Amino acid sequence: MSELRNETEQACICAQQQAALDMPYVEVGEARPYQYHYPSGRWYVEVDVRHHDPDQGAAIVLYRVWRSPLGLSAFKVDIRESEG
Repeated sequence: MSELRNETEQACICAQQQAALDMPYVEVGEARPYQYHYPSGRWYVEVDVRHHDPDQGAAIVLYRVWRSPLGLSAFKVDIRESEG
């Protein structure tokens, strides 16, 4: 079980890094596992982001993370406005 926990932590880091690449105009905050899909071996990770312009607000971005031959890869699935 600790192996899955370590991989989940790595999936969160991967999603944060991808968010920084996808949206260079935001500050990337906390990432947390949303769901692990056992049959496909994919993680779904929520990442908090805040626009550099405070008037633009904040959002939660959902990423799908999976293992690829080059390591972990992430893809933005959804984004929604947040209070924070």
